[in-house]
Amino acid sequence: MKKTIKSIFYILVLTLSMVSISYSESLYQIVQANSDKDLINNGELLIVNAIHTVSDNNTKLSGIGIRIHFNSNLLEFISIDDYFVYGRTGTPLITSEENYSEDDDPLTDSIIVMGWATIGSSWPMIEGPVELIRIIFRAKQPLAKVETYINITHTSKDSRYLFEGINRKVTISGKFMSDFNHDNVLDIIDVMHLLHYLVTDQ
Repeated sequence: MKKTIKSIFYILVLTLSMVSISYSESLYQIVQANSDKDLINNGELLIVNAIHTVSDNNTKLSGIGIRIHFNSNLLEFISIDDYFVYGRTGTPLITSEENYSEDDDPLTDSIIVMGWATIGSSWPMIEGPVELIRIIFRAKQPLAKVETYINITHTSKDSRYLFEGINRKVTISGKFMSDFNHDNVLDIIDVMHLLHYLVTDQ
């Protein structure tokens, strides 16, 4: 009986050790959403970057596919300013999030989808971090101060790796960029303030 218990104990220890080793050796493809500001005013442009890194710095992967989720009621998509060319599969897709709500954020409603892949696992060929895509938005929240998130999920990855998406929180102040007297109304008073600023700034 003691021998049986001892054997079971050793099996449990061995199993837990193997799980621990497996967990500690997990490899990740990481895509992080960054932005040039974390606080913006109404009408102000926001530049968002998706940055790819690999936990073991491997430069020979099969590729990556990502979704960038955002709230189009707060952030107006303006353009894609740049993207990583090597391995690019088609052009970016901007569409409704209706069937792709993997970010578990009920407030996001739109996504930008982009993918990179190579035959023979040669992506991205350079050491990271790699800027995958650069996007320009414009803030359009009416009046109240509000927080919104730009979330990252994946459509594909290298089968040897797990995926981690790091989201970005942005606060929209609720003030207009040209609201000089901060009353949340753009009117003739703001125009006069602007003219005064331009004249006295010479």
